[in-house]
Amino acid sequence: MESFNVSSQVTLKANPKYYGAKPAYDRVVIRNVEAATQKLNVQRGDSQIALNLSGDQVTGMPPTLQVKKTPSANVLFLLANQDPAISKTTTNPKFVEAVRKGVDYAGLLELAGEGSAQAPGVIPSQLLGALPAGQAAKRDVEGAKAALAESGLSNPAVKLEYPSELTVNGLSFQPLAERIQANLKEVGITVDLQPAPVTTALDNYRNGKEEMGLWYWGPDYPDPSDYLAFLPGKTVGLRAGWKEGAAKELESLGEKAAAAIGDDARKAAYVDVQTKLNEAGPFVPLIQPSQNIVAAASVTGIEYHPVWTVDIADLGVK
Repeated sequence: MESFNVSSQVTLKANPKYYGAKPAYDRVVIRNVEAATQKLNVQRGDSQIALNLSGDQVTGMPPTLQVKKTPSANVLFLLANQDPAISKTTTNPKFVEAVRKGVDYAGLLELAGEGSAQAPGVIPSQLLGALPAGQAAKRDVEGAKAALAESGLSNPAVKLEYPSELTVNGLSFQPLAERIQANLKEVGITVDLQPAPVTTALDNYRNGKEEMGLWYWGPDYPDPSDYLAFLPGKTVGLRAGWKEGAAKELESLGEKAAAAIGDDARKAAYVDVQTKLNEAGPFVPLIQPSQNIVAAASVTGIEYHPVWTVDIADLGVK
């Protein structure tokens, strides 16, 4: 690492003493710039790769550039806080059911653009243990209204928090939140949108203070065990006010998954965890937005990696 600035750029330099094959590039500069600037830079040849463009932004790229589209490993989700001190509404399991059935997942995919995919569970499609597409939730407005009626709640109103200036794979949270607001209004749920700067929103999210939240989770490492964080008493579970002991059957399934050995046993265990999480948990998996990679024709070896997006060591040059 030749230089590092948390807000602007990182410069990586090839190690001349490395024992393996010599990389194609002596130096790689990773710049942190807005998506619109990334698009201009790669079109003008000022940059060789752009990694954070939305589906709309990669439409109509000149044929001299490579465009790769694939669902990213980032999963956007809703959370409904399970702490009664935070909300008497979102702790109602029938309310959560109404939300799950009330969301128009196909409409969210339209916003996300080509290359995106619905997330059947919290584990993204690239990792072991991901739920099959056939288990993805489907919109059922009448079923959502029925669940809301069973909840005993009358014209519930909730606050939905999310980061205002953060984008994921070039996708802003604002239009997604607005679409969810409109979806749930059809069911009989009033959603008060509460966007906030990312530092403020993160503080509320991490401290379990949000009544409802719209967030995303990307893999810290390419293994389904990273997603046990969504269980009661774990990192993301606590952010939803879900304390240890709140869902003992699910917690037992989580322990079984953590102890499972071998791909087949682990896959089955994590499928069981997510199936139960979708049935009884406070999370609603939404979509995996498209990871769009735009690159100069001269760059080779570009393949999407679920953790670090592009493996720099694999890049070559024609």
